[in-house]
Amino acid sequence: MLKEIEKSKLNSLYEDNHLIVPLKKRRTLNFLEKIENYKNSDSMYKNMDLHITEENIISNNDIILNIEFYCQDDPSRVIDEFEVYGDQKLSELRDAFICPTEPVDLFSNKAVERDFNKIPSSFFIENVFYNNFSDNIKDHYSSNIINWVYKKRRFLQPGLGRFISKKMDDISFKDLSIRMNYPYLYIHHNNCKHIMIFTNVRLVHKNDDRNIKNYPKLIYKGWIKNNKCKLCANKLAKWITYDDMYASDNPCIWCQDCFDNFHKDKDGNLLYDNFKILPLFIYPSYS
Repeated sequence: MLKEIEKSKLNSLYEDNHLIVPLKKRRTLNFLEKIENYKNSDSMYKNMDLHITEENIISNNDIILNIEFYCQDDPSRVIDEFEVYGDQKLSELRDAFICPTEPVDLFSNKAVERDFNKIPSSFFIENVFYNNFSDNIKDHYSSNIINWVYKKRRFLQPGLGRFISKKMDDISFKDLSIRMNYPYLYIHHNNCKHIMIFTNVRLVHKNDDRNIKNYPKLIYKGWIKNNKCKLCANKLAKWITYDDMYASDNPCIWCQDCFDNFHKDKDGNLLYDNFKILPLFIYPSYS
């Protein structure tokens, strides 16, 4: 076989033309944390030294719901799945869900600001808009829709209805009237829309995590493609440059090592500064 390869005219078979490419990182597994089987889950949490009071334990009569969020660009792709309990407020699920359109600074210790007192968001479930009402929010996504549907009695048309709005901070999941495996809507962040589906509802059982501080519990996360450096195509990009004469693209993204090697001297000073540089806020996309 080796002699046949040596006689071949295909350059791609020659060892000198082989390119060493780093192995792709194995896809992260999504899993549920195993909880030991106890006869009495309430007594288990009370006896553990976790500073958990009775008020922080989900009651035996509560329910657990599974909720899936779908990609805004591909409604067939699940990006997040959460478990919530019946007494939990809708606003807590809103806080837990992070959309791919929101910038994520992977290199700074400072969290990206998510002030929901300034940013409108809304769940649309069974003809009701559950909004985050605030004095700083002058216009909600639901306002124009509700006004439009009541004009000329449009609510009588198929697919429409007498839409109303409520405050999401006052509503628990147990207060909702829902249909299983039926598409509802979450709207936020400059009119970004996500289909959300309730896929399961059940009573709490003894193997469930009873600590309410752990909910909403993220039990599935879509695989995220990160932006790699344009030069080495190996490390995560940290900087983005504009009008850079050493860059292969405009704009161009760089990892720290490649940026330093091309732009700085041995003392760490910039070799030239006639370009624009900004820290890269990564907008993750889902494969």
